[in-house]
Amino acid sequence: MTDDVRKELISYYKWVVSLAIFVAAVAVSLVSAVENIHVTKIGKVGLVLLFLSIFLNWALIKRLVLTPIVAGTPEESKGFIHKLFESGKGNIKWYALAQNLSFVGGVLFVFYSLFIQL
Repeated sequence: MTDDVRKELISYYKWVVSLAIFVAAVAVSLVSAVENIHVTKIGKVGLVLLFLSIFLNWALIKRLVLTPIVAGTPEESKGFIHKLFESGKGNIKWYALAQNLSFVGGVLFVFYSLFIQL
């Protein structure tokens, strides 16, 4: 992975986490501001999915930021943790897929739960 691609992915994941926080904040604000709107089970599932997306974003950004640091470590000083980190590079695709699906599902569930109450 080139440095430019890594920086683009970091900025993309930061944007997604900002959008997830915005959607969750708007949903909670609407529920607390309007008397006849409450958090349904679908809305709770949506918020949980949004928070899962935020957590997975944190894990992805952490891995992308640490990648050049781990790659720059001399081979003779690499220990078990470094080898474990490098062996898990394939998991980043699965984290990204789970993050994207939980974000889209969370947004859809939250909007649907608010839409059916209006």
